[in-house]
Amino acid sequence: MAVRDLNKVILIGNVGENPKLTTTSTGNPVCTFFMATNRTWSPADSTESKEETDWHAIVVFSQLAQICSKILQKGTKVFVQGRVQTREFTADNGEKIRKKEVVALDVIGLDKRKEIKK
Repeated sequence: MAVRDLNKVILIGNVGENPKLTTTSTGNPVCTFFMATNRTWSPADSTESKEETDWHAIVVFSQLAQICSKILQKGTKVFVQGRVQTREFTADNGEKIRKKEVVALDVIGLDKRKEIKK
């Protein structure tokens, strides 16, 4: 029996900057933003808890990208479900760059509904 692979990410956190809406070379909408997730733990040798923030690059395509660009803003609590993708490209200076990002398939704003920006 073959072993199946799984690439699935579920995050709940806060949008770290206002989303940016662009388009691909074929005209497909793309929305990008960073989101922060926090974790708190207590080290075994201390009574004080510690907190750490992780930042995640999020990419959303098509109609969902347009919706995200209108309803999300810096500070919005958001649920993101998708997959991890690694892109490799060469910068203008010739340096090879590897970037990990979450390609979002579902995005849900968790704050009270705000009016959609027009």
